[in-house]
Order: sequence, then C-alpha cells, then structure tokens
Amino acid sequence: MLGRFYGKSKRGNTLLTIVKRGIKIWGMDKDILTPEDLLIYKKVKNFKQKNWRKTKPGYNRKYSDTWKINHSDKWKEYMQNYREKHKEQIRANRKAYYQLHKNDTKKYATEWHRQNPDKAEAINRVNSANKKYKGKLTAEMVRKIIIREKRTCHWCGKTNLHGRDLTLEHLERINDPEKIVLACFSCNAKRIIGEHHNQYSKIEGNS
Repeated sequence: MLGRFYGKSKRGNTLLTIVKRGIKIWGMDKDILTPEDLLIYKKVKNFKQKNWRKTKPGYNRKYSDTWKINHSDKWKEYMQNYREKHKEQIRANRKAYYQLHKNDTKKYATEWHRQNPDKAEAINRVNSANKKYKGKLTAEMVRKIIIREKRTCHWCGKTNLHGRDLTLEHLERINDPEKIVLACFSCNAKRIIGEHHNQYSKIEGNS
C-alpha cells in the first residue's frame, strides 16, 4: 500500500529509509498493511525499543528484579521447571564455560568464598548431605540450622564450630531440618560406631 508512495532510496532500503517509512505507518491499523509495510513496522518497532533501552540503561533490570521479588513463587517454579527440562544443556554449558575461563572462575570462587564465608559453609554442607541422604536440603535451611544450634555441638557442647569442625549430624537418615543438629568433627566421627545414635535412641525412646 504505502510502497506506492515511498520507494527505496538510492542506497537501498537503509535504516534511515525504514525509519522515515515507519513513522508514516506507526499510527495505522496493522491489519490493513501490506506484508512489506508490516515488515517495516516490525523493524521500526524493534529499532525504537533498542533505542529506548539505550537511553534508559538498567530500567529493564530494575523492573525484572522488582517483578521477581513480588512474584517470587512463580519465578522459583519457572526456574525449577527450566532447570529440570534443560539439565543436560546447563551442565554442558557450565563445563564449556569453565574450560574457557578456568583461571577467572577459580579466582572468582576464591574471592566469593572469602567474602561470603557463612554462605559458602552452608553450600558445602548441603552438597554433602544431599548426596548421602534422602530429601533435599537448601543452603538457607542449613544456615537456619546453624543459627538455631548456635554453632554448638549437640553432644559434647563444644562452641564456636567453624570450618572442618562444623558438621551436620543427622539423627535420622533423612534431610529433615528438624532431625538435624550440629556436631563437632570428633563427635560426628563417633557416630560410625553408634555411640551417639544409641544414646539418642534411649533418650527419645526410639528403637
């Protein structure tokens, strides 16, 4: 339709020509446009959106972050479903990225652990527990357990547990926060011979 009035410039269908023609199309009903004019309409729309993003950097990020906070349940569900559907692809992408940026990744991890010791501590305990026991723990659950138990060994009362000396003691073989306490490394090792498990069974009346 509009192609009869607005032909190509001498340089061809340049961006300037697209914008000039698109301005004429912008306020019109898309249903009456020809395929050629509709294509120009879409190009101009995309062009305007890109320019808008450049003039307001960070706006989309701010809006996105706000939406995620206000709809945290939907966002978590979406990301969980996405990870389940693309598990192999995500794993392959991570391996490929690590191989290309091995040194940078190690430096970043070291710096992150130094700046976030509590989070790193919780994540390390989560990975170990989820491999050994049924159920799924999260880093946030472990952090709450550490706060609840006040970094104190459930058995000997040793306080201020950190690093290798802080271990999760599963009173039952399941990742249930209500059945998990803290233990020092020495007391946790004694669990192998059943000392503390038998003691817990007598106290709680479990068999």
